Amino acid sequence: MSHISMWFIAALVLAGLEMLTGTLYMLAIACGLAIGGISSLIGISIPAQIIVASISAVLAVGLLHSWKLKHQSVRPDVVQNQLDLGHRVTVDEWLDVRHARVRYRGTTWDAELADTRVPQNAPSYFITGQRGNILLIDILPPAGV
Repeated sequence: MSHISMWFIAALVLAGLEMLTGTLYMLAIACGLAIGGISSLIGISIPAQIIVASISAVLAVGLLHSWKLKHQSVRPDVVQNQLDLGHRVTVDEWLDVRHARVRYRGTTWDAELADTRVPQNAPSYFITGQRGNILLIDILPPAGV
């Protein structure tokens, strides 16, 4: 089997494995391997092919990482789960001024007031966001829901 075939077979295997992960990092490395195959087609020596493939794979992973950082949400600590936004919850007990245990989806959840000025005597609250497994609640539903 020629070096050209090995480069492209390795690239195709990584591209196929990428379909199982969905992170795009294996695809970036597969691009580097494909560029190694192209350098083999040109007739570059084997050590140079390895260097070209390595550099292009590192560049592709770096570009992918910077693209993911650029397109990340503004506040990564607050997840806007569209399935939970706007749903009504009732407070079972207050743990302190901002934290409570609320009933939602048949079980109790930890919740935190989204604003310190929200009164604790409201009959029910709305989910406005989520931080990990803590629901952020407010007396008004979130805008646009």
